[in-house]
Amino acid sequence: MPDNKVNNSANKIVYANIIYNFGSTLLNEEDLLLLQAPSHGHLGFLSKQLNAHVYRVITDTNSKVIDGVQFHFFKGSTSKLWLALKLHLHLRKLKPNLVMVHGFSNPLQLFCLLLLVRSKFIIHYNGGGVPGGRKGQLQKLVRFFIKNYAFTSKEQTKEFVQKKFIHPKSNIYEIPEGSASLNRLSKQTARQHLNLGLSDTVFLWVGTLTPNKDPITVLNGLAEFLNKNSSYKVLMIYRTAELIKEVKLFIENNPIIKSQIILIGAMPQKELANYYCSADYFVLGSHYESSGYSLIESMACGCIPIVTNIPSFYKLTNSGNLGVLWQTGNVNSFKEAIQKALNLTLKEESDKVATHFEEELSFKAIAEKQFSMISKVCNSPS
Repeated sequence: MPDNKVNNSANKIVYANIIYNFGSTLLNEEDLLLLQAPSHGHLGFLSKQLNAHVYRVITDTNSKVIDGVQFHFFKGSTSKLWLALKLHLHLRKLKPNLVMVHGFSNPLQLFCLLLLVRSKFIIHYNGGGVPGGRKGQLQKLVRFFIKNYAFTSKEQTKEFVQKKFIHPKSNIYEIPEGSASLNRLSKQTARQHLNLGLSDTVFLWVGTLTPNKDPITVLNGLAEFLNKNSSYKVLMIYRTAELIKEVKLFIENNPIIKSQIILIGAMPQKELANYYCSADYFVLGSHYESSGYSLIESMACGCIPIVTNIPSFYKLTNSGNLGVLWQTGNVNSFKEAIQKALNLTLKEESDKVATHFEEELSFKAIAEKQFSMISKVCNSPS
C-alpha cells in the first residue's frame, strides 16, 4: 500500500513526473526539452512548494537541475515491451509521495512501476483517445489501482468511464496539459514586423492540415467574409500538411480571395508571438483535442477564439464565454460564429482573453492547480 509520509528534511512533498516515449526514434536531451517545453514550464513554480523530479526517456543517461527541478534522463528503447527497469529502480530509491504518469498508452510499464514503487499515483491524460487491443485490455486493469486522473475537461472522461478505463468513483481534476511562454506584443509592433496593414482584419490558423483540424470547413466558412471585404486576411501556419493539396485546390478555385489566404507552413517557435499578436481572431476546426496548445498560445497573446465546441476548447475558453464556439464540421455554424465574433468589441474581448490566460492557463496558474491537486491526493486517506 502507498507510503504517504513526507520523506525529506525540508518536509516537502516529493513529486515525480514521468513520460514514457515509444516513438519510432528517441530524442536527444536538447530536442526533448524544446519539444516538451509547454508541459515543463509550470514545474519551476511547483519546485518552490515541493521537491519536483522529472523522469524522461531519451538517447542517453544524464541528470541536471533546471529551474529548481531535478531532471533524470534515462537511455531508453523504442520497444513497447521495454520495462524501464533502471528508471523505476531509481524512482523507488527516491521514495516519492506522489507520481504523475502521462497518458494511457503504457500499461505494461505502468504495472512495472506499480510493483516497484510505493506511492500515490495520478494519470494525466495527454491525448491518444481510449486505447484498444491488448494494450487497452491491460490498461483497464489500472483502474483497480489508480483513482486519480487529470484531464483538461471532466467531459473528456465519459468514454473512459463508459469503457471501464476509469472507475466511476475516481477523482477527476481539470488541469490543461501545459501552457505557453509567449509574451503579448502590441498589435502595431507585431504587424510592422510581418508587414501587415494595421487596418486589416486578420484571422490566424495554427494547426496541422489534417481531417481532425478540418481546414476545408474553416476555409469554406471564411470565404464569404473574404469576398465581402478585401482587408480580411487569413494566415495559415502548419507543420503536418496531409490536406495541403485540398487546401491549395480550394484557393485555386476561389481566385477572387486567393491573395487573402496566406499559406505560411512551419514556423519557428520564437517567431510565433508576432503572428499571434498580429491576429485579431484565432480559428480552428478541431473535432477532438486533449487540450489545445495552439489555442492556449493564441489566448496568451489576446487572440479572440473562434473554435469548435469540443470539451477541451469549451473549458479553455471559460465555458465558452470567451470568443465564440461553433458546431464541429458545420460551415453555417462557423459563419454564424464569425459574424458574432466580428460584432464583439475587439480590444475589450482581446483583453478579457489575455486576462483569463494569465489567471487560469499560464504556467503559474497551472502550477497552482497542480499543487492543489497533489496536496489533496497526498493528504487523502487512500
